[in-house]
Amino acid sequence: MTVQPKHARRLLQPALSKDYQRNAFKRALCDAQRNIDKLSTQGLKAAYNGIIDAISKGNEEMVDKAIYVATQEKARYFAERIARTEKARAYMDGVMYKYANDPDCIAFKWKLSSRHPCDDICDLYAHADLWSMGEGIFPKDKVPSLPVHPNCMCRLVPVFKGSSRLKSETPKDRILDGGMEYIKSLSKSHRTSLLGENGAKNVDKGGDWRKYIKGFFSKIMTCRIPHDIIQESKITKAFKVAGVSCDFSAIPRGIRVAMKQEVVDVLQGNPKFAEYVKAHGLNLKAEPLRGAYGVTSYYFRGGESIDISINENSFQDKAVIKKAVDRQAKSNFKMPASENEALHYTMSHELGHAIETVAVYGRIAGVSDYDVKSAYLKETGKIKKEIIKIARTIDSNVTNRTYKNWLSAYGQENPREFFAECHANMRCGSPNVLGKALEEWLRRWNNGEKTDVR
Repeated sequence: MTVQPKHARRLLQPALSKDYQRNAFKRALCDAQRNIDKLSTQGLKAAYNGIIDAISKGNEEMVDKAIYVATQEKARYFAERIARTEKARAYMDGVMYKYANDPDCIAFKWKLSSRHPCDDICDLYAHADLWSMGEGIFPKDKVPSLPVHPNCMCRLVPVFKGSSRLKSETPKDRILDGGMEYIKSLSKSHRTSLLGENGAKNVDKGGDWRKYIKGFFSKIMTCRIPHDIIQESKITKAFKVAGVSCDFSAIPRGIRVAMKQEVVDVLQGNPKFAEYVKAHGLNLKAEPLRGAYGVTSYYFRGGESIDISINENSFQDKAVIKKAVDRQAKSNFKMPASENEALHYTMSHELGHAIETVAVYGRIAGVSDYDVKSAYLKETGKIKKEIIKIARTIDSNVTNRTYKNWLSAYGQENPREFFAECHANMRCGSPNVLGKALEEWLRRWNNGEKTDVR
């Protein structure tokens, strides 16, 4: 059955029947035309006028054709309205994505579209001072959700610290009073248009304007872009500056973001390591590798790039990773890690290797290629002893014989694994005495101080 516009349905019965009353028909025709003239969408307006013209001529075949055209035009209008509204919503997601975590951006200013068609809540949002920060300005965590209504094309403009737009940088909730100030500044007709006739009367008597204004609801604007995507975008920029190349595309986003964030944090906490990476590069890759869970491929020689590959098949499920790390910690194969830090345990371990290697090659600079291997192993042993000495200053129970009480079985294999496991302990939960000792060792190393305790 053909769907008929509501104004046309009022006309069809009297117009096409033989015994209609001419005056009643004329009144219905005038009412329909008045409603059509209010339309701002030209295509829809033309289609409805086509129905009026066909009805006026009393031609049923023309009426059917005109109604078909109007229903098609109405469907197109609905589709355009949805697309326009969602486009505005996506645009605002982009604005929130860009500025919500910017410490210099403290607020947003509500700006009306130049094609804002009628009086509604958008007018109040754009002109009222609701947070003591200035006209139309909202703290960035208190912005009403956009779009407010279908076809809403309002936008937000970021407001930064020190902006002349700000009346105050400290928000204070005055939504009720600020809204009333704006409403009282309006003409009676404007107030009625905004609140409705009964709403305007009730607000004049002291009623809460929020109960009557068109389109008000308390939902706060949030970015629909997942936090992982936002975080990964920032990490990508940081990697580019730091000299890090990374292809973890084979790993699910949540897991790879945890690993990549660990790289950023370690670089930021170790200036000497970051300096080496900036000069020579750090290449990270996820690919199929043979071996046990968490297997990695690691290559690094002094003066060359650091290459770390991880087994993509071992890092596909968050729950599996957390359970595996917990199981290995309980069996003393690996150091304890908190559940929130378990996803980057392997990356923390491998970065420990990389940091130690940078430190060792700094110590053995100038050694001939023939003697590099033995010199390297000798220095890793020295670093292990230095860390144990520092640990003893924290807890006198730690000695060269007892340190294993705080170390995983994996860390006991050799001095290199000792350093890497201590680093994982330091980075992945509550550090024990060895993790704290490594933290002090790294502080000294990064500051150019002596790392050996006499």
